[in-house]
Parts: sequence; structure tokens; C-alpha cells
Amino acid sequence: GFELAVGRWRWTHPGVPSRRAALARALKAAVSLCRLARGAWVEDKGPTFTVHVRAVRNPAGEAALARRLAAAVRRSGRLALVPGKRVYEVRPRVDWDKGRAVERLRRLLAPGAACVYMGDDVTDEDAFRRLKGKALTVTVGHGPSAASHRVASPAGVRRLLKRLMSS
Repeated sequence: GFELAVGRWRWTHPGVPSRRAALARALKAAVSLCRLARGAWVEDKGPTFTVHVRAVRNPAGEAALARRLAAAVRRSGRLALVPGKRVYEVRPRVDWDKGRAVERLRRLLAPGAACVYMGDDVTDEDAFRRLKGKALTVTVGHGPSAASHRVASPAGVRRLLKRLMSS
């Protein structure tokens, strides 16, 4: 949500450029910290990055990685750490989230059109809350959610999309 693109139109949140150096330092630290927890890896998404720990089998190593990553993010003063479902997202500390990004895209693309938003992680909850009563929101998996609907798995997403497309 920090970078949006529609056709030729491109937009980057204005808070991103001034935080790129802090993000680069934190990314370098995160790659190094992954050695603490075998199976951890980093996904660089440009204006954010995510440390994946789904494959980590050593709880102590994962806890050490999470503590040190949180400390590195705090030291930056310009970034935020958002824990998710077996992931840690590091992003610019600005007043922005997926919900605001979706609202902006809706205004640009088709303000009155039907909207469907599906997600499976903590960061999707911002969009579910902002879209309440304005869109079909679907969480994937179990646990509490602000989404209006739920499917159990990616296979459920496929079935739902097929039903929506045939309606």
C-alpha cells in the first residue's frame, strides 16, 4: 500500500523516500539476524520488507530474532515493526495502512463500483475496518477479524471467486 500503480499512474507515499536509508540499514540487519533462526528469510518489498518465520522450528531462535529485529527498528526511529501470522513486517512509521491505500484506489478507479477485499493477515485488518459496510471483505483462515465474511483456506478463495464471477 505504500506504492500504488494504475495504468501509467504511479504513486509512492511521501513518507517513504526520507526513510529509505533507515529501511536499508534495518534490512541489512534483518538478513544477518536470520542466522539466529534457521528457516527464517527476508522478503524485500521495496518500501517495506517482511521477515518470514513459518519454517523456523526453534522457538528460542525465533524469539531472539524477533527481539533483535524490534530493537533495530526502535533504534531507527523512522520505522515500525508489525507482527503478523509468523511474519514480521518492517515499514515506514507513517500514518498509512492498507485500508487507506484501498480507499485511495477506489476513489481513483471507480468510486461507486462494487469492491471485494480478501486477506489473511494482521495488516489486512486495517482494510477490513475501513471498508466495513462499503465492500465485501473476506478473511482467509481462523481467528478474530473485522471482515464481513470468512473462508477457511486459499481453496475457499478460489471457490468464492468462481461464484462471484459467475453471478
